[in-house]
Amino acid sequence: MGTLGRLILWSVCLTPCLFGCVTRSGWVVDASLPEAQEEVVKRSPRGVLWEAAEVDEPSVRGRAIELLIRHDASPGGGKWAQRGLYDPDPWIQRKAVLALSHRLDEAETRQLLSEYLERSDVMVNTYSQGFAGLTLLKAGRVDAVEPSKDRWKMERERSWRAAPLALTAAYAGDVEAQDYLAEVLRAADLPLEGEFLLDVGRSGILNLIPALSEGSDQVEEELFLAYAAARWSLGDVGGQHVLRRALNDEEIVIRLEALDWITQLPDMEDLLHRASNQKNPKVRWYGELALISRGKRPVERLSKAILHEDREVRIFAMKYAATVVGSKAERIAREVIAMGLVDEDPIVRIESLKSGVILNTQWKSQQMNASLADEVLAVRVEAAGAALAAGFKSPQSGE
Repeated sequence: MGTLGRLILWSVCLTPCLFGCVTRSGWVVDASLPEAQEEVVKRSPRGVLWEAAEVDEPSVRGRAIELLIRHDASPGGGKWAQRGLYDPDPWIQRKAVLALSHRLDEAETRQLLSEYLERSDVMVNTYSQGFAGLTLLKAGRVDAVEPSKDRWKMERERSWRAAPLALTAAYAGDVEAQDYLAEVLRAADLPLEGEFLLDVGRSGILNLIPALSEGSDQVEEELFLAYAAARWSLGDVGGQHVLRRALNDEEIVIRLEALDWITQLPDMEDLLHRASNQKNPKVRWYGELALISRGKRPVERLSKAILHEDREVRIFAMKYAATVVGSKAERIAREVIAMGLVDEDPIVRIESLKSGVILNTQWKSQQMNASLADEVLAVRVEAAGAALAAGFKSPQSGE
């Protein structure tokens, strides 16, 4: 793939784009759309989510359904869980599984996910199924996975569908599934599913290292760094060498892509320090803000980052403000998050609201009402989720 192809792939899949692209948070946001210019009808937080759950845009619909599952009073997320798990969009199925992963103490949730794992219809996304299986197994819910433990064999002729199901079975101790998965990874016959490769790396199955190493020579360029991340997660230092070289690539987009993987891996402070010392300001800020989240740089730098003219730097600031530790650091982070809430860019506002939830920010009524009336639906959706998380009672009902 040439430079142009890399630029297109990176902008669509990995980083926030300028106009209407899928961001790291999954949103598609285009403030120039007519929706952003029309007068917003005032609704309650749940009313906002009900409205968004019916729109065509998968990123908005999926996030709304995810939040409705998380905050539904009914066991197992009520009707919204079924809506999410049967949505034709694979990303939305994964969001539903993610929401249900927070409710595994409920028998209804475990039953839902167990039934989801048994599905073999053409609409089901096997990568979301694999994620569900791993989620249950890591929570010690082996019984919920048992009925579907051999599902991967039904798909073995289609390796791109069978791989995530085989990973679940391998994690549960199935040696045959592990061998099959190794063959698939060695042949690198996989779709662009980076999260799946992160799951491979986090599985702790060390026997997969040789297959990943050999597959690195066969894999499509778009998954090359994902293979490296999986290798390093399993303890293969060769994976770190690949990421280190990418961090020094002459193309900035490759360096930023490398950082997308590096920031999700443990024991990577050395590479983050290298990034924070680079000349390119975007790479430098990315590395520095990631180090702040790990307590390796002064938290006060967040205050400068949120004022940066590059909106991606401001997005980085919002993302990592949620990960600081300590009363003083959290106070500064909350101040920065509040600044992001009124940023001119909708994605910054979205990340501000998400980070505010993580830090249990107590929004003022004026702030929350303004966000619930934001001109961009995606921002209103995130505000509704923040309002429900904080138990916010909106005076603007309408439902």
